[in-house]
Amino acid sequence: MSDDELIAQRRRQLVEEALAHIRRQQDTVVALVAEAAGDDSSSTRRQEAFELADKLANVIAGLNDAAVALVRERIRVIWSMEDLSLAKLAERVNRSKTRIDQMVRDFTGRRPRRPVEPVEPDSPSEPQVQGAAT
Repeated sequence: MSDDELIAQRRRQLVEEALAHIRRQQDTVVALVAEAAGDDSSSTRRQEAFELADKLANVIAGLNDAAVALVRERIRVIWSMEDLSLAKLAERVNRSKTRIDQMVRDFTGRRPRRPVEPVEPDSPSEPQVQGAAT
């Protein structure tokens, strides 16, 4: 195994360990927030439980935002470096073709063309005969 492969394998191992640690910590924090609420008998406890839950939600949202940015960047790199159709890219990264199409549009700056609106004729559809009595 090459040095690059060993480094990549170790990096994957560290990421998996970190993710497992985050999952355990998340479970602990959720339990502590629930415990802080207790029986919700006092408004102080209800407020404290709310504030802790709100902090937890903000931390998780921050992690989610960071993870989504990483995923989008990896998809952008795969798209730019490999000659894949949208369907193959969608299959490879386990996303819908519609979502991948939108991401690629975002990456490339392409925007969908507006649909062509039907043009209303200036004149009536039935020909008018000049001088005919109506």
